[in-house]
Amino acid sequence: MIMSIIAGGFVAGGLTSIVANQWRTVINESLDAGKLISIRTVVSCVVFAAYVTALQINVDPTNFYSFALFGLMLWLLCLLDYDTMTLPDNITQPLLWVGLLLSCTKYSMLSPVDAIWGATIGYMSLWSLNMFCVFVFKKQGMGHGDFKLFAAIGAWLGVQSLIATMAVAIIVGFITALYFLTSKKHKNGAFPFGIGLASGAVVYVLCGDIVDMFLSLLS
Repeated sequence: MIMSIIAGGFVAGGLTSIVANQWRTVINESLDAGKLISIRTVVSCVVFAAYVTALQINVDPTNFYSFALFGLMLWLLCLLDYDTMTLPDNITQPLLWVGLLLSCTKYSMLSPVDAIWGATIGYMSLWSLNMFCVFVFKKQGMGHGDFKLFAAIGAWLGVQSLIATMAVAIIVGFITALYFLTSKKHKNGAFPFGIGLASGAVVYVLCGDIVDMFLSLLS
């Protein structure tokens, strides 16, 4: 069973990388699709195979396939955000709605009310932060795709996940910003924050019980 899950994750990761390579040319016509099979494809295979293996160990079997889909979409968004600094609506919005709809079934760990509150608070928190940046610094603090991704994460994982997700996102975002500032990918100080948000969501999916226990001790 575990070997078939690893093999499935390996294949899914590779296909996701290929799809991202093609999709980035639609978002930004100046980019090419690159080679069909590359080092990035292999890395994608290994990363997603490791993710589904960790899912099998740490997540309730009832939620395995839904969280595998969640992780796959997050990985696709990471690849696109890295290449184009864009989180496409035609991925973030379906991800949000699937999370909300799954809350009505046994394949989610949330009730519909919890999912709605998670999506609402996820969106409004980053929207409010962005509005603060607009009024105080006279420029956008982040892209609108980040609001929608954080809303989707809230719909899948609930309000209780947002603090932990943001904590990880800030750490990963800082590392990503350093990389973009010191490489040719630097563009006017912008960097892809969606990678940090997705990383935080994955950490919560795999270690949510530990994170919740730690937060309860702090409170």
